[in-house]
Amino acid sequence: MLESTPDLTIRRLASEDRGALERLSQRDSSATPEGPVLAAVAPGGTLVAAISLQSHEVVADPFLPSEHAVGTLRMRARQLSIESRPPRPRRRWRRRRAHAALPGSPPGAGGRLLALTGLRPPN
Repeated sequence: MLESTPDLTIRRLASEDRGALERLSQRDSSATPEGPVLAAVAPGGTLVAAISLQSHEVVADPFLPSEHAVGTLRMRARQLSIESRPPRPRRRWRRRRAHAALPGSPPGAGGRLLALTGLRPPN
């Protein structure tokens, strides 16, 4: 049987939400997340869970089913951190050129000269 979960709103918390975030942290017996915070809010305006976008610390209401909310918040926080990163420079791959054989090299040597041994340098 499928569980019915209430609709949640995922939003960034503002400074006026600080009191609700502190109450949620106290219920979870955790420290209040610092920096920008993303939260899952139930239809009545109750905070179900919250995640810090800086440290990825999560606080959740232990008396409400919050597993789905926490998973959704973690996924959205990852998406936002990827979007805020500067783009990586593109690598340019060079196509290797075929080397022609040098004069005097055997067939299939690919341009490497045959090493001759036993020759003395001129005096």
